[in-house]
Amino acid sequence: MVMRDRFDAALVVAAERAGAEIRQRCAVRDLIRYQDRCELDTTDGTVVARFVVAADGVTGVTARRAGWPAPRACAPCVEAEVSVGDGDFERLAEVARFDFGVVAVGYGWVFPKRAHLSIGLATTRGGENLHVALSRYLDALGLSRVERMDKHGFLIPLAPRSGRVVDGRVLLAGDAAGLADPVTGEGISAAIESGIAAGRAIVRGAEPGRVAADYHRALAGLRRELRIGRGLAHLTYRIPRVRRWVFERSGQKLSDAVTDIMLGDITYSDVVHRAKTWPLRRARRLLSSMLSA
Repeated sequence: MVMRDRFDAALVVAAERAGAEIRQRCAVRDLIRYQDRCELDTTDGTVVARFVVAADGVTGVTARRAGWPAPRACAPCVEAEVSVGDGDFERLAEVARFDFGVVAVGYGWVFPKRAHLSIGLATTRGGENLHVALSRYLDALGLSRVERMDKHGFLIPLAPRSGRVVDGRVLLAGDAAGLADPVTGEGISAAIESGIAAGRAIVRGAEPGRVAADYHRALAGLRRELRIGRGLAHLTYRIPRVRRWVFERSGQKLSDAVTDIMLGDITYSDVVHRAKTWPLRRARRLLSSMLSA
């Protein structure tokens, strides 16, 4: 699994090579919109632009200052970079692991890194003490010794922003637009896809109306996939008996399908339409009834 600091650094290098101007430690304090431009008040001075693509996360300042309401729902998460003994590392480092039900209406994960483990929890319901739940999860994993642990928390959007993701000359992308995967919480793929779509829409259209139309059209397929994903997430997290029933009968096929989705080889639509075994067909009918309600 990739380390985020190295991955982010690689993205910065690629952006610079493509001609982007990178401003390190430059926080946005305010956004002022005019008919023909936007001005960003930052800790590094004023930045003037024809359009602004807000990709600063679900709690980012740009969307708030542009007038968008708070996201409808978010999943609180806690993740720890954990250094363990050689025996525990060898036992848990061969595959990525997901454990449903170890936290209320959510799941736990163990992602192997080069020399340590990334262990975390996500829940789709507020009020859970994730620090206590993480301690229980570490115990359940049977870790004999934790040598070092660095924890951090974050929020994952559970649904796209209500209404439009473009307002005048401001476009929302990635988590700021609420485009994270509702099942896995993965958001980098949608952030890259929506960021590219926003850039292309701006290049093609000089007027805000055309930019907005192009961007919304480009996101239509992604938003449909997220709608299907929300239905699958509801079945997975909110109806445990359905999750157990499907996993007992077609767990390996379902796990393989989710892996292929995360790799970008197939989509949620493909999984729903290709469901062949009886348990998956039953889940498909349940999902179809939810989407048509």
